[in-house]
Amino acid sequence: MKKRVYIIMSIFMLISSFVFADEINLYSAASRKEPINVGFKAGNTYRIYTKPLHQTIITFGNEVVEYSETGDNINFNTIDDKHSIRLKVIDEHLDTDLVVKTNENIYYFKVSSTLSEYNPMINFLYPQKEFAKKRKIKKETEPINLLNLDNLNNSYTISKKTSWTPTQIFDDGVKTYLIMPLKLQEMPVFLVRTDDKQYALVTFRVKETEHGLKIFVIDRIFREGVLKLGKKTIIIKNKNYNF
Repeated sequence: MKKRVYIIMSIFMLISSFVFADEINLYSAASRKEPINVGFKAGNTYRIYTKPLHQTIITFGNEVVEYSETGDNINFNTIDDKHSIRLKVIDEHLDTDLVVKTNENIYYFKVSSTLSEYNPMINFLYPQKEFAKKRKIKKETEPINLLNLDNLNNSYTISKKTSWTPTQIFDDGVKTYLIMPLKLQEMPVFLVRTDDKQYALVTFRVKETEHGLKIFVIDRIFREGVLKLGKKTIIIKNKNYNF
């Protein structure tokens, strides 16, 4: 009962938003009986076509399907999979609506059954997610790309070599960068020696290149630092520290 009330409320909210939404008609792909990729836009209605004795598969990228339901659940049937649904109809010349809720979005469809045209597969794409992902990657790699090589200090000493010893250390006067081994499996903690000769824990960010190389980015420079993993320590000293 609660599920049906939630569905009704979802439909009401969708209908109220459709005043300014578009209806995307997938008849052209249905007439060719070809799979189609559709860019998702919240609030849009998608008119799709199905066929007796066939199924229409609708995929939702990495989103997880929580439920799907048609207005006519006697002549139409939906089967929920993890990232997709399968839609079936028992006869031609039938119409209904279809609501699908995932963990991220609500989708609204108008469904028609025909004897000839149908959409075998509809794949939703999310260009806005890809754009956001690319912007995030660009933002994460930007500090490395903008380094002025002429101003880098790489005069550091390392006390010992282990499987997790940095292969290279340098700073730009503001941030310190530790290039870690390619096959780094365990993540050490990082501490710096303070003026009172105590060691304080310092947080750092880990940036990973497309080849799997990990770079520790520390938002400061230091005279002496320590990488610690279990009972093992590596002492790092900055020979050009002048503060």
